[in-house]
Amino acid sequence: MMADRQHYSSHARYKFILLGGLLLAVAFGWSLTRRFALDALFFFALSLALIAWSLSAILSRVEITADRIILLTPLRASQQVEFRQLISVSENGRFNPVLTLLYHPRRADNLLELDDAHSLILPAVHEQATLLALLEARSSR
Repeated sequence: MMADRQHYSSHARYKFILLGGLLLAVAFGWSLTRRFALDALFFFALSLALIAWSLSAILSRVEITADRIILLTPLRASQQVEFRQLISVSENGRFNPVLTLLYHPRRADNLLELDDAHSLILPAVHEQATLLALLEARSSR
């Protein structure tokens, strides 16, 4: 029997990406203090975006309840998909494999819109193979 809630935290690779982004930001920031250049400013801004993305992924987590999957991301509303909405689950990506859920959205009257499909991309998590097997079993019901 499934526990009340299962929690999956983000994968450690996001911490390495954060560290790389921080090192790039320091390097390009130092370069900008020495001599202003538009190319250094551009890459400094890219490194700040990389830092923001990796922080968001680090602080995100996936929760599984008896009837749904919940993606909790900082500064955003939680995204929930009931298992009855799932169409398919797949693992995508080479460097950073993530799970992609394809599901039918709910209408205002709480019925499923079977003519439409939405997707939800989950961050890479610890025990991702276990989560994938669980979601594949639940989507085939």
